Amino acid sequence: MSEVNQDLLATLGELTDELVEQTGPTGDFVYIDISSIDRETKRISDPKPLTLSQAPSRAKQVLKAGDILVSMTRPNLNAVALVPDQLDGAIGSTGFHVLRSRWLNPGFLLALVQTQSFVDAMSAVVQGALYPAVRPRDIFYAQGVKANVVFFDNAPKDGRLHTKGVWFYDLRTNRHFTLKTRQLKLDDLQDFIACYNPENRHERKENQCFKYFTYDALMARDKASLDIFWLKDDSLDNLDDLPSPDVLQQEIIEHLEAALLAFRDVAASLPKSIAITP
Repeated sequence: MSEVNQDLLATLGELTDELVEQTGPTGDFVYIDISSIDRETKRISDPKPLTLSQAPSRAKQVLKAGDILVSMTRPNLNAVALVPDQLDGAIGSTGFHVLRSRWLNPGFLLALVQTQSFVDAMSAVVQGALYPAVRPRDIFYAQGVKANVVFFDNAPKDGRLHTKGVWFYDLRTNRHFTLKTRQLKLDDLQDFIACYNPENRHERKENQCFKYFTYDALMARDKASLDIFWLKDDSLDNLDDLPSPDVLQQEIIEHLEAALLAFRDVAASLPKSIAITP
């Protein structure tokens, strides 16, 4: 799995790039919130018919058949589901991250978000203690999430092992990307492009960020883990290398906003108080 026939396999976020309307309902509607998901069957088991006047503040996302819903609260519970044809046009809670792709089969996406590696990655970046949640941006930019671009060869299916080794490029250590103040740009990838050497992939050379590991070395790792580090993380020793105050400030604001949204989701699910007259 070390090479590819010149085709890049993009990240999950790049392949689920279709926007989801956030206009909410315009009349009576079917509402899908986190409690609508059966975590055992990974299906929407309890959609809620509501009138417009009953619409919760989080009823914003206009869903389409084939969308994959991923709960951003308590990701360890893996409340995920596929929107079936009969719920096309339903309104989803903003407590979901909606995956919608022009490129991938929805069934493949649903299987992907049920993998243990996906659950572990989301659980590693939860925010809050009383109501732990993740944000959509956490998939790409939180330090606990590893986004890997993988290249494959079209090897014949002859029962033989064709992988001799895997090249790794470390674009995580001592890098800090954000959605607003420090976005990932093409210039950040120029060294990787040079190392990849698309003109002659068989004449690659290692450097500080680009290393080759043999198949035997990888299989000897605990559970054949591909989560490999070899660069020293300077931020662990040098406090001067922390992100700038404006970056930290923006991240704190986003954390607080995510906590507020999570609390609103809890409040919306609580039973309404009943006034008792004497």
